[in-house]
Amino acid sequence: MTLTSEEKYLGKSIENILREALEKEFSRDPETLNLAIKLLETYKVRGSRGVKELLYSLVEQYGSSLKGA
Repeated sequence: MTLTSEEKYLGKSIENILREALEKEFSRDPETLNLAIKLLETYKVRGSRGVKELLYSLVEQYGSSLKGA
């Protein structure tokens, strides 16, 4: 599926709105902001499957860090 330039612009506009909202909402929590931006970037590049894989990976890492503590 090839996107038209109008569809690409609309997608970029939505991405910018989401990014601004995330930055405003999480401005006092840089760790959460970084995670939210990482999820947005992953979705942009790899879609929902990529986000799912990222979340599973983060949960595994978190679980491993708890075992080592």
